[in-house]
Amino acid sequence: MPPAAGWRRVVWQATGHRFTPPLTRSEQRRQDVTMRARAPVSTPTVIASAAGKGGVGKTTVALGASVAAALVRPDRLAVIDANPDAGSLAGRVALQPPPATLSDLLANEASITRAAEVWRYLIQHPSRLDVLAAPLDPAVTRQLGEAEYGRALELLTRFYSIIYADLGTALLAPATSYFLRRRADQVILVSAPSLDAGRIAGFTLDHLVVARGAEWCRRHVIVVVNAVRSDTLVDVRRLEEFFRPHVRATHRVAWDRHLAAGGALQWDLLEHRTRDCYLELAALIADGFTERRPVQGAER
Repeated sequence: MPPAAGWRRVVWQATGHRFTPPLTRSEQRRQDVTMRARAPVSTPTVIASAAGKGGVGKTTVALGASVAAALVRPDRLAVIDANPDAGSLAGRVALQPPPATLSDLLANEASITRAAEVWRYLIQHPSRLDVLAAPLDPAVTRQLGEAEYGRALELLTRFYSIIYADLGTALLAPATSYFLRRRADQVILVSAPSLDAGRIAGFTLDHLVVARGAEWCRRHVIVVVNAVRSDTLVDVRRLEEFFRPHVRATHRVAWDRHLAAGGALQWDLLEHRTRDCYLELAALIADGFTERRPVQGAER
C-alpha cells in the first residue's frame, strides 16, 4: 500500500513509485493499534463511560474514545448523553445548541424507518460520529429512565454498530443504573490522577462488582486515569496496580491543553500524544469485542 502522507510518500513519489520506505517503529505501532481499533463487532455493542465523581473527564473520555474509533472504523458509531443532570456532551461537540434531543427522537420514533431520518435528531461530528444530545431542561432529563433509554437504544441499534453512553455520576439514578446493570457490554471507568478520585473510582468498581459480578468486571471494565501530567503528584503506576487485578485493562490519557480549555473538541488541535492515547483506548475497547456476549435482560 502506498504511503498516504509524510516523508515516506515524498520518497515514494520521488522514486517514481519504485521504492517505499519501511515504516518506522512508531508508525508500525500506530498501524497495529489502528488495525486493532477496526476489529469487527458482530452485533450492536454498548460502551458506557462511568464515574462516581464529577470533574474527572468522563464526558471527555467518552467523546475522545468514540471520535478516535469513528475516524478509523468503516461502520457507524453514535454516542448518547445519558446524564440526568444537564449533561454537557453536546457542548463538547458543537458550540451552538443541538438541533434536537433525546426527547425529540422518542416523540417521533414511530416515523423513523431509515438512517437518514435518524440523523435529523443527532449532531454530526466531522469524524463521522453521531451524537444524541440530552434534553436541555434537567427536569425533563431526570424523568427519563429505563423505558425511555431502552426505546432509544432499540432505535439506535438498528443503524449503529457501536453506541457509547456518557452516564451521570449518581450510580443509583434510573438511567445510570439501567446502563451499568443491564445494557453496557463494556464500561470505561474514569478517574482523575488523585487520591480522592481513585478512591471513588474504587467505590464505583465495587458497585459494578455487586451489579455484574467480579468475573464480568475482569472481562469488561477498563479503568482510565485521565489528564495525567508529568508533574502529577500521585503515583499513577500504583493507582493502576490497585485496579489491574480487578479489570480487563488500565489506561492513561495525557493532559491536553485543548481539552482542559473546554468547549467543542477539535481533533486536529489535540497533541499527537493525546490522539495516540485515545486511539489506543479505542483499540482496547475493540479488543473486548471478542469477549462480548449477550447481557442478561437486555433486548437485542
